[in-house]
Amino acid sequence: ADRNTRGGGVALYINNAFQVKVLARTATIWTAKPGYPEYLFCEVSLPCSAPIFVAVVYRPPHAPFVSGSNFLQLLSSHMEDYSTKVIIGDFNADQLSSSADCLLLRSFAEENSLSLVQHGATHHTESSDTWLDLCFVDNEDTLLSFSKTDVPFVDGHDLITVSLKVILSRPDTLPDFTYRDFSSVCPNMLNSFLLSCNWDCFENHSSLEDMANCLNSNLNKAIDALVPVKVVKRSSKHKPWGTPEHTKLLAERDRLYRVYRRTKSRAALIEYRNARDRAHDVIEGARHLFYQQRLISLSDPGSVWKELRSLGILPSDVTLNDTFSSEDLNNYFAGVSYDASEPLVEEFFTSFANESPVAGPGFTLRPVAREEVLRAVNHFSTNARGVDGIPASFVKMALPTILPLLVDLFNASLLSTTFPSLWKRSLVIALNKVKNPTSLSDFRPIALLCMLSKVLEKLVAWQINDFLGEHGILDPFQAGFRTGHSTETALLRLNDDIRLAIDRREMTMLLLFDFSKAFDSVCHVQLLRKLQRYGFRLPALQWISSYLTSRSQATSDGQGRLSSFRPLNKGVPQGSVLGPLFFLLYINDVSEIFPLDFRHLIYADDLQVYLTFAPGDLDEASARMGCVADKVAAWAKSNRLMLNVSKTKAIICGSQAFVNRISSVDCYIEIGRSGVYPEPFVRNLGVVLDCKLTWRHHIMSIVQRVHAIMYRLRLFRKSTTLELRKHLVQALIFPILDYCCLVFAGLSAELSAILDRLLNYGVRFVFGLRLDEHVTAYRKRLGWMKCEERRNYFLGCLTYKVLSSRVPNYLASLFSANTSTRPTRGDVMPLAIPRRYTVTLDKSFHVTASYLWNSLPVEIRSQPSFPAFKTAFKTYILTDQLPRHHP
Repeated sequence: ADRNTRGGGVALYINNAFQVKVLARTATIWTAKPGYPEYLFCEVSLPCSAPIFVAVVYRPPHAPFVSGSNFLQLLSSHMEDYSTKVIIGDFNADQLSSSADCLLLRSFAEENSLSLVQHGATHHTESSDTWLDLCFVDNEDTLLSFSKTDVPFVDGHDLITVSLKVILSRPDTLPDFTYRDFSSVCPNMLNSFLLSCNWDCFENHSSLEDMANCLNSNLNKAIDALVPVKVVKRSSKHKPWGTPEHTKLLAERDRLYRVYRRTKSRAALIEYRNARDRAHDVIEGARHLFYQQRLISLSDPGSVWKELRSLGILPSDVTLNDTFSSEDLNNYFAGVSYDASEPLVEEFFTSFANESPVAGPGFTLRPVAREEVLRAVNHFSTNARGVDGIPASFVKMALPTILPLLVDLFNASLLSTTFPSLWKRSLVIALNKVKNPTSLSDFRPIALLCMLSKVLEKLVAWQINDFLGEHGILDPFQAGFRTGHSTETALLRLNDDIRLAIDRREMTMLLLFDFSKAFDSVCHVQLLRKLQRYGFRLPALQWISSYLTSRSQATSDGQGRLSSFRPLNKGVPQGSVLGPLFFLLYINDVSEIFPLDFRHLIYADDLQVYLTFAPGDLDEASARMGCVADKVAAWAKSNRLMLNVSKTKAIICGSQAFVNRISSVDCYIEIGRSGVYPEPFVRNLGVVLDCKLTWRHHIMSIVQRVHAIMYRLRLFRKSTTLELRKHLVQALIFPILDYCCLVFAGLSAELSAILDRLLNYGVRFVFGLRLDEHVTAYRKRLGWMKCEERRNYFLGCLTYKVLSSRVPNYLASLFSANTSTRPTRGDVMPLAIPRRYTVTLDKSFHVTASYLWNSLPVEIRSQPSFPAFKTAFKTYILTDQLPRHHP
C-alpha cells in the first residue's frame, strides 16, 4: 500500500538456495506522521545450517518505539530462540549523537548481547552526516566483512553491506579419537598389580632420580595393563543415550507406519501413533536422564560449559589449528621464558657463601609425615595429565600401596635439596583466544604438570605459608592467592577509600598498572636474593633453585601433535602450586617505593596505586602520581619486569559535582616518555568502575553476559528437566550476578530492577513462563533470594568472617566495636557506626555491614561457626525478618 507521503519501507530479497519462513510483519502501513516502526521478521536457513533470525526495520523520523505495542519487546521475544541474529534497517536514530533514541537503541543492544556493525555515517546532507542505517549482529566472530558505498545510493543514504559466516552442521563421520577409561579401574586389581612390581630402588634407598623414575615406570606399567587405550569411531548421528530397546521401539514404529501406508485404515493409524508416541516418550526420557546425570553434579561454570560442548549441545569454541605447527607454537611460548642473558643461579650461591646469614627467624624445609602426604594428594580433584600421563584419580586409587613410597620420595627430595628432573617437564596445550587465530599471539598456553609434582609442591607451599603468616612477611594489601582474600575484598577496600574521600569532599586518582608476561619474566637469581632477605636458609634456597631451574616444555596443538622440548630459564612454572606464591614474594617489596600518603592494592600481578586530593589540587596530584609511576617503572626495570604503559589505565573518582567540574580539564599522567589520560570508566579485577560510582557500565556488562548465556541455554531447553534447568541457572547465571556484588551495593532503583529482571529471566527459563506472568511465587518455590537479598546474605557472611578471623586486615581495620553499648551475656559486641556527611558513605561496605550486623538477633551473631551462621542467616532472610532499609 502507498502511504501517500515521503518515507521508506521494508523488503527482504532471499536467494532461492535459502529456506525462509515469515515470523511476523507489520499489519498495517502508517499514513499519518509520526508513524510507527515497520518490520519484517523472518527465519532464514540452509538445509545444513541452523536457522538465522533476520529482521528488516524501517522507523520513520521521530516515530516512537512504543506505539500500541512495544516494538523492541516484540523484536526481543521473536529473536530469543535463535543462536544467530541479524537486524538491519533505517532506524532514524543517529548513533553519532547522544539523543534519547540513540541511547535507547544502545541499551537494547547491550541487554540483548547485540553488536553494532561499525559502518559510521550512512546518511548525508549538505549540513550533516548521520548514522541512521544500522546493522546489528549477535556474534562479531561471524562477521567476515562490511562496507558502504563511497557516494550516497538512494535519497542521501549509503548502501551498506555485511558478509557473515554461516556454520554448517557437522559431517556424519568425525575423526576417530583414543582415550583411556580410568573410571573402569578396579582399585583391588590396581594395588595387586603394584604389589607385584619391583620396588628395589626404594628398599635400597637409591638416588632420588632412580626412585622417581621407578615410581613413574611402575605406575605407567599399571596404566598400560589395566587401562588400555581405546579407539572410538565418532559419528554425529550417534546418540549416547541410545539403547537396543530404543532401536526396537523405532523399528516397530516404522513397521506400523508401513502397515498404515499400505492399508490406509483408521485402526492402523491409531496403532502407529501410539507406537510413535511411546518411542518418543521413552527416548526423550532417556535423553533427559543422560543430560541430567552428566550435568547435575557440576557446579563450576567452566566445567558446565565444557560438558555442554562435549555433549554437542553447544558448538565447540575451539577450532582446529592448521596454520601453525606445534613447533611454531612452542617456540613462541617458550621464547617468553628464555633469555640467554639471564644471570646464573650458580653466581648467586657463590656470593651467598661469602655473606653472613640474615638475622632473625629463618625458614628451612622439614620432612613430611604420612598424614600430610595423604591430605595433599586428596587436595587435587582435576584429572588433567602431564607428560607422565598419570591422573589424580589413579594416584588416589593406588595410595594403599604407594603412600609410604611417596613419603620416602618426597622426604628424599627435601633432604637432598633436589627436585626430581622428571617433574620439571611440562606439557602445554595451545588454546585459541579468538575463533579464527591469525597469529601466534592469538593462542593461550595452558601448562599441565605432573600430578605428583604438584603434590610435593603443595607440601612445600604449606610450610612456606606457615612461615610467612607467622612472621607477617607478605604485604598486607596483597590479595592474590591468599586465604580469606579475593578480588572482592580488594575492591571493597578501594571502594570504601573512594567513598571516604568523597565524604571529606576530596577526589581519588587511581592508576592501574599492567605488567606484560609478569609470571613468565621472574628472574630466578633475584627471586632467590629476595627469599634470602626474607629469612630462607641455604637448604631451602637450594631446593627452590633446583625446582626453578633446568625446566623444559613441549606444546601440543589442537590435533594432538607434540613438539620437541625447549628449555626455560626464567619465570615461575605455569599451572604450578608454588609459582603464584613465589611471584607474590617477588613483587612483595614494590610497596616500599610509595610515599606514605599513597595507598596501594595488589592482586597477584595487578598493581593499583591511588591518592586522594582536594579538587583544586588536580595538577599537583597528577604530577605526584606521575612521579610514583616513574618509580614503579624503575622498580619493574630493576626486577626485569616490563611495564606496559599502553595498557596502564587511570581514573579520577569523586562526587558528581566535582567530576563534572574537572571533566573539561586536560589531565595527563606522565610515565617516562609517555603517559595516560584518565578515563570515565575502567575494568578493575573484573568489575567496571566508573568515575561517579554509578556502576551502570558494570550492570550493562552483566546484562550482556547473562543474555548471551540464556540465549544459548534456550536452544536445548526442551531436552532438560526442571531440576536440570534450575541447576544450569545456578551454575552459570548466579556466579555472574554474585561476582563482587558487594562492591556495587547501593545501586539506583533502576539498576536494581535490571538485575531483578535478569533473575526473573532465569525463573522463566526454569518453568517456561510467559513474559507477562508473575514470577515471585515460582522464585520462592526454587528457594532463590532476590538480588538485593542475595547481596545482604553475602554481606552478612563476609562480615562474620572478617570479624571472627580479622582477615583480611585491610577490611577488619574498618570496623570498631561500639563500646558505649553494654552487651548482654553471650552477645557479640555491636559495631560502631561512623559519622557520615554524605549518602555516598552510607553505601560503603563498612557502614552497611555495621548496620546489618547490629540489626541481627543475638542468636545469629553469636553462632559458633561460619557454616552455622550461614544456615541461620539464610533462614532469617528467607522468612522476611531482615529489616528492609538500612544505609
